Amino acid sequence: KSAGGGDGMLNMGVSYQVTGDEKYAKAAVEGFKKMYLKGTPDRRMAWWVGKCATAYDFLAEYLEKNAPEVNKHVRYQLAKGADALYHYGLKDEYEAKYNFPTCGTVALVLADYKSPFKTGPVEWLKAGTEYLFCHPVTKRRIDGYFNEGGLYKIYNYHEYAISGYLTWFVILRRFEPQFFEEFPFARKVFVNPIIEMLPNGMNPTYIAAHGNKVYPAGFYGWYRGAISLPEPDKYWFSWFIKKFLGTPRDITLPIFAWVDLTNLPPGHPPKWTTFISPMTETAVFRENWEKTANYLFFRVINIPNDAYRCMFHHDNLNIEYYSKGDLLIHDSGEVKSYCGLKERLGEGSYGPVDSKGHNVLMINNGKGPVGGAVKSHKTFKKFDQPAYFTDYAKSGPVEFADAKMYWHTIEDRSEEPSPSNGWNWVQDGLFGRGKWKGKDYGPVIHLDNPVIWRRVVIFPHKEYFIILDNLVGNQERDIHALFHLTSLNFKPTVLSGKKSIGYVIGDLEVENKKVDWLKKQFGKEELICKNGRLITWTTTNIDKKKIKLYLFSTPSSKISVEKFWCAIGSTYPHYNEVDHPLIRYKIRASTMYRITVLYTILCDKENPPVFKDISTEKFSCVEIKNGNYTDYVASGKDISSSDFETDGLYTFFRTKDGKIKSLLIRNGTYLKWKGSKIVESTEKVSHLSLSFDGESIKGHIKTDNPVKITIRCDFSPSTATYKPVPDEWVWAWTEKLKKKYSSRSLKFKKDGGKIIIDCPSGRGEFMLEKKAG
Repeated sequence: KSAGGGDGMLNMGVSYQVTGDEKYAKAAVEGFKKMYLKGTPDRRMAWWVGKCATAYDFLAEYLEKNAPEVNKHVRYQLAKGADALYHYGLKDEYEAKYNFPTCGTVALVLADYKSPFKTGPVEWLKAGTEYLFCHPVTKRRIDGYFNEGGLYKIYNYHEYAISGYLTWFVILRRFEPQFFEEFPFARKVFVNPIIEMLPNGMNPTYIAAHGNKVYPAGFYGWYRGAISLPEPDKYWFSWFIKKFLGTPRDITLPIFAWVDLTNLPPGHPPKWTTFISPMTETAVFRENWEKTANYLFFRVINIPNDAYRCMFHHDNLNIEYYSKGDLLIHDSGEVKSYCGLKERLGEGSYGPVDSKGHNVLMINNGKGPVGGAVKSHKTFKKFDQPAYFTDYAKSGPVEFADAKMYWHTIEDRSEEPSPSNGWNWVQDGLFGRGKWKGKDYGPVIHLDNPVIWRRVVIFPHKEYFIILDNLVGNQERDIHALFHLTSLNFKPTVLSGKKSIGYVIGDLEVENKKVDWLKKQFGKEELICKNGRLITWTTTNIDKKKIKLYLFSTPSSKISVEKFWCAIGSTYPHYNEVDHPLIRYKIRASTMYRITVLYTILCDKENPPVFKDISTEKFSCVEIKNGNYTDYVASGKDISSSDFETDGLYTFFRTKDGKIKSLLIRNGTYLKWKGSKIVESTEKVSHLSLSFDGESIKGHIKTDNPVKITIRCDFSPSTATYKPVPDEWVWAWTEKLKKKYSSRSLKFKKDGGKIIIDCPSGRGEFMLEKKAG
């Protein structure tokens, strides 16, 4: 009964190899007799032909000996399929990601076959390798939805193809052991889910990654990595399986590898934690690889693709925040069932997908409703408002990422009803409503006076996060900063029988006053505070422990609350589509230097932080105390007070017992504390971070030119070393790269209570030590 179709044939081939029982081979022979190609050579044919080709590989010797005519028939049909899939893949880039791996599989199975068609094994193998990673027509990776860092930009569509090409990668790896070295992009595709995963093993939410599930290819996606990737990547996959997945209850024999599932390679997490890569359009800040780690996902997007699902999600510079074992600030994602409810103001489908569902800024054109930054309109081939990393440090005393967008176009939300579920903007365009009927995009407003939006994420000592939002313009306007408060602790939605709408479980306070957000009207924004900074969100984490998020933001703002929707914890099942509170900090200004601190504690173990706004008219500044240290962060113009001063764009520094213990300066030359300069460079550097630890000083720097840096130093160093750091992430460290970025001595001299070092141009780390090592 199982012998019909690709899966059935595959099962027969595997069963015959495992048991040696001829009944399975005979069943396969009967199935192969019925193998005739028909229909369009798209993904459906690719799936079927690929499985039949793999099944044939298991049964070839039996067929040659016992059913030669069937053997001849199967080889012809496989070749016919590969030829059709090859030509169709050249015409249709989207289908190529399904077709080309199957072409490659057939090429290896029929390596000795003399094809009667226009193409043969040589062309098919080329399609499965060279063309898969650089399409001969479009010159893009796989299907155009991957960026150069291997991140799939409409995520859950991974599922349609990833199982096929991961299996193909395993086959190729066995055929050609150096496959990942020859085609390093395949390695990036495999490893990206490790890079971006939340501390609890789920993936973050962006575009069509609607919830937060594990690797799209499931258990065997991770298993393929553990058995096929080169070192050390394979060990990361083994670690993930053992930590998050265990052995699946229903073990089906993996047809791609004859390996005992309980005999995985030894596993360990990556040695690195924070990942920042401009070509991946992503920064992932990570404290460590434990389930309770601090984590923040930051999207900096600039590569367009022709999927409206991607380009209508106005989520550029969006963040997602996890801490102390819970997802506390979440991207709303997409919902499929929930918004179709009358109580939730929608018509179902895959929305909403506009800016309101993201943790971003929204502004207006001086009057009218605010709107988010539009990625694209009229065409998806062009990115209207790309964002780019301007600088970052993924190691060193103070990790950070700085990104900037030239913002000239917003969504026109003038026709949006109130209350609203946020779906209206894109519906107008896609479904031909109102004045935008017949257009293929939603309404937009071109700003009379465009602005520069700079968003910066600072991760001091991997303990908590600071978000800087600098918006610089010359027209007074409304500026809203949105934050979606959530938890993986939620009551599910029920849409059958006795219906009920679910919600995340958490207590909200604004300026220490409880807000019963669950009783608010859905989709209706309500002003809670006319002049506030502090919001707290208390919930229970995945370990059933009580945690509290402190969200402190300056300048002082109007604070509103709205009961809104999100999809959390999975993909599309209606019970994961639930309510949560959407918070807005709102001011009216032409220029804004907003500082927002995200600080979470375990309620029964850690002291709450104490915040103080010490801003001036020219710059914003927040003081953060936790009992062990006092931190300061300042952003704006002319940053100068009675205690500190810098000429940088912004600065962070930590003090203890009146002394500076660490610091970060961006685009400046000095930092002064209590009347004396702690550090000074001979010209502006892109960034400089330092930490002072008894008898050593560690630093991280990026500078366009060689500079001399004078640092306050309480000891006499015996050594100074410098190690260059690549501008882009390195996925595979060759011996040549190791040599290029190896440590070297640094020139220095002592000058009283200061040390002067000669720092080369570029990005690098340095260390001064009293004793070597």
